[in-house]
Amino acid sequence: MIRFFKSPQPAALFSIPLIVILLWAERFFVFPVASESYSMPLWSLLSLAFKSMPSWINFFIFVALISVEAIYFNLLVNKHEVLYRNSYLPALFFVLFVSAIPSFLVIHPIHFVSLILLRIFDKIFSFHKHGRMIVSIFDCGFLAATAALLYFPAIPILLLLMFSVSIMRPFNIKEWLVLLIGYALPFMFLSVLKFWNHELIEFWNGFFAHMVEPIDKMVYPASLELRFLSGVLLLMVLLSWLRLRANYYKNIIRVRTYQQILFFSFALGIASIFFSKDLHWIHFLILVIPLSLWFAYYFVSQKRRMWLVEGLLWIFIGSILWNHIVGS
Repeated sequence: MIRFFKSPQPAALFSIPLIVILLWAERFFVFPVASESYSMPLWSLLSLAFKSMPSWINFFIFVALISVEAIYFNLLVNKHEVLYRNSYLPALFFVLFVSAIPSFLVIHPIHFVSLILLRIFDKIFSFHKHGRMIVSIFDCGFLAATAALLYFPAIPILLLLMFSVSIMRPFNIKEWLVLLIGYALPFMFLSVLKFWNHELIEFWNGFFAHMVEPIDKMVYPASLELRFLSGVLLLMVLLSWLRLRANYYKNIIRVRTYQQILFFSFALGIASIFFSKDLHWIHFLILVIPLSLWFAYYFVSQKRRMWLVEGLLWIFIGSILWNHIVGS
């Protein structure tokens, strides 16, 4: 299976929607809308639309959404040469991680934030180019603020952009001002709407109150199958980090910069999880992009004992199926 997705053949990419359909099939008749403690304005509108539609329509919408995200993710990784060789493993791991447990198979704003994040990363990875990047920087700021209005714990994405601009671009006051304007515009548009409806002070008081509210509860892998999957994921993360560390100075400077951004996005993803008042497993999907890239890097760079690596992949897939069978 690794060899099939490791080689850049289009057939591997076309198999991604089939994998999504298989892993999400249990939601064809019953597709729940996840409850969020912080009902952000954009998500309030979208959730009403999804609640009004039949489950089978929502099923096809999300199959299309996850498939498009995975394929777009793979295309941007290959386009910007984030890995040292082209493959379709990033798309495979993206789909497997997003579909890992039944708790992920719900209508939740984080699935849409993932699409916004992919677009942001696509633009961030082009920051190394010379010339004017004003439009791309503005777009990133605007998209990050839109993600925050869709899903409150996405607030740390704003820091990711500031970090990326600071290490990939020479200091330019105009670019930083454009980034700040991109941040501010979605909030300004929403503030005008709230002022018109006499809800401006109430909205902003609630928005800032969310930042200091403690988490009501933590989540732990209670069931055996979830503990096993968590252990497999931790092992894969450890192996990926060791491989990245061993090859870090062998990479060109641009790829090292990409890796720094991915590690910073992972740290910010952990921080964003703690912005969730009622912590649930689905909030960990904010980590899907860096984890999928690291897993893909490990499996792409492995050249010896392929039977052992192939076995690790099938153990990962088996643990996902175990969670789906038992948890459904």
